[in-house]
Amino acid sequence: MNRLGCELDYLNRHILPPLLSHVGELFAQRSMPAHNEQHHQRVWRHCQSLLQALSNAGHDIAPQLARNALIACMFHDTGLLVDIGESHGKHSAAICADYLKGHNVVDASEHAAILEAIAQHDNKQLRCQTTATTTNMLSLNVLVATADDLDAAGLVGAVRYIEIYSQRGIAANDIAPRARQNVAQRRNNWSNAYRPLCDLVALHSARFAITEQFFEQLPQHPELLPWIMDNLVGAQNIDLQQFAKTEPSEPVGNFLNKLLVELNHSAQ
Repeated sequence: MNRLGCELDYLNRHILPPLLSHVGELFAQRSMPAHNEQHHQRVWRHCQSLLQALSNAGHDIAPQLARNALIACMFHDTGLLVDIGESHGKHSAAICADYLKGHNVVDASEHAAILEAIAQHDNKQLRCQTTATTTNMLSLNVLVATADDLDAAGLVGAVRYIEIYSQRGIAANDIAPRARQNVAQRRNNWSNAYRPLCDLVALHSARFAITEQFFEQLPQHPELLPWIMDNLVGAQNIDLQQFAKTEPSEPVGNFLNKLLVELNHSAQ
């Protein structure tokens, strides 16, 4: 096992569990099932797979970069508990700063870089301007923003869009067109920023296509959006498997079964 592999193994065994527990306690204050600790854990995994792919492509990944990126991933959206708007990154950074002060998970000299990556993770200008240079691909800010983008793909991503847009007060009729525009931009940002990682780019570009297709076809299934908003967005103690077994509507049942497959795959 190389030094990156050793660092990732250590982080998964010793750093992730208490971080996951802490973020879970934060989100117990407000039900945001598409952005809670499970979302943060998926973003951690996306970032980890991105680091591994870069390493496999011959890039030297410093263990400290991996640690900083993954810690930032675990806090990037916690600020939504303070501000549901697009400026939530700065609140996420403040929440992370409080945690880092009381837990010896990273040297204090690294705090500023971690907090900046969190604060900037939703900076759309940063992502649009990123090209696939070695410096950009190994940038802490770009790694964290990209890992978050990758969890906006697939049906998991579709639920994220519906949750955040509805909680920001966007009208139901406007959710699909706004989501399609945003997911197309994220897909383009992803393929531009990490173009040399051909296999990974193809994998996640296909996932983004699923999200785009979902919102393109959403008007054909008018019962689906209100069902998601009533049963998944802001709900407590969601049992997707039970929903899938009992839901009589074919569009909803089909959606739930595919969503469960995605979630089970992401947990492996």
